[in-house]
Amino acid sequence: MSQGSRKACDYIEAHFSGLGLIPWGTAESFKHSIFSGTNVIAVLPGSDPVLKDEIVLISAHYDHFGEGRMGAADNASGVAAVLELATRFSTAQQAPKRTLVFVAFDCEERDLWGAVAFVMRKDVDPRAIVLNVNIDMLGRKGFDVMENTLFMAESHV
Repeated sequence: MSQGSRKACDYIEAHFSGLGLIPWGTAESFKHSIFSGTNVIAVLPGSDPVLKDEIVLISAHYDHFGEGRMGAADNASGVAAVLELATRFSTAQQAPKRTLVFVAFDCEERDLWGAVAFVMRKDVDPRAIVLNVNIDMLGRKGFDVMENTLFMAESHV
């Protein structure tokens, strides 16, 4: 892990911790080692007795290739949005009914390794995840071609 990645990972963890969120599952830390990186995962438990078992995953990736690439748009903007959503939901007067899981994935630039590592965890039941909002490339024209455009994709596993 590079010094920059380590700083980003530490910053995200400190933000989640400062909001009073809890680590995933039985983990004592928000950091989860994966192949050659670290995912940062925080949980805001749902308040509804039935719906709290359903998970809404809010994610972005914080890894980046470096110089000459679209790092600020390609990862930092998504992570900033995840941190803001974590702040808003955790400080709201009314807790969400479903459990919200905030994830900053690592190794997205390496064929989505961070996301793959998350769904392959033994303590992740993909059927419990009812929605994944993955945020990427905010505040940037569609590769400097299209303005005011939102791309959305649907996937069923």
